Amino acid sequence: MNKIFYTSCDTVTGKIFIASSADGLCKISLTDGGEGEEDFFAWIKKNYPGWEIKENKEKNTCVIKQLEDYFSGKLKIFDLKLDLKGTPFQMKVWESLKKIPYGQTRTYKEIAEITGKKRAFRAVGGANRANPLPVIIPCHRVIGSDGSLTGYAGKKGLHIKEFLLKLEKP
Repeated sequence: MNKIFYTSCDTVTGKIFIASSADGLCKISLTDGGEGEEDFFAWIKKNYPGWEIKENKEKNTCVIKQLEDYFSGKLKIFDLKLDLKGTPFQMKVWESLKKIPYGQTRTYKEIAEITGKKRAFRAVGGANRANPLPVIIPCHRVIGSDGSLTGYAGKKGLHIKEFLLKLEKP
């Protein structure tokens, strides 16, 4: 039977839930951003139907270590195997997000242009909202065309976005 291994850890942004499959990291939930434990498990059950969900911190030790190093300013680029589930457009957006350098930002419009869909900036916002790996896939680096901070980890997460951008300032 296929298994998803999950754990949680406390970080400077609050409690984070982490889930991995044998293929890699598949889900991170920022509970202080408004996504709770119930949402975390519902996402796993929807995207990995019939899989056994088992608590196992050891299987997620590398993720926890890299998150700790990131939050302490020691890590700028994550080096983790990822097991992403999304539409082809979402996958294209997430690949574009991974290419935004640490400490820099791009606008929703710029990401839309990179994906080849110049007018799809709202769809880029939707792909950001669906990002299963916030922080790891840096959707916090995407801002409004006027430089404003918009949406992150639900409506409650703008303070996390602001914190992450300040953390990455040179």
